[in-house]
Amino acid sequence: MSSDEKRASDRVIPMVSDEEMVVVETGRQRHLAKMMDLSDTGTLVYTLSDFEHAPDAECRLSLYHNGKVITVYAGVIRGNGRLVAFRFRNVDYRSATELQAKLIRMEVEWTRLKGLL
Repeated sequence: MSSDEKRASDRVIPMVSDEEMVVVETGRQRHLAKMMDLSDTGTLVYTLSDFEHAPDAECRLSLYHNGKVITVYAGVIRGNGRLVAFRFRNVDYRSATELQAKLIRMEVEWTRLKGLL
């Protein structure tokens, strides 16, 4: 694996589908998406509608966690059809804490599921 292919941080795959929807806002457009994975630096989503984006386009992502909506800004890293990878930008302390809690919850769920297999 080349250094370009290595990820900067570990990714967690969501196991509870009802909490893993993401709203992607670009200007006046909103797109509903399904989170495919999450890390402390970004997320990969599958958009439910066509998503046209410029390279490094800034978007606002709204994610659900623990009865709250976390809103973060992110730049488009790459896209392949409806799969779009984002890198978080300028995450404030509160949002970073919520994202970390979401990652921990997802990791615990994944560990539990692996124990059942």
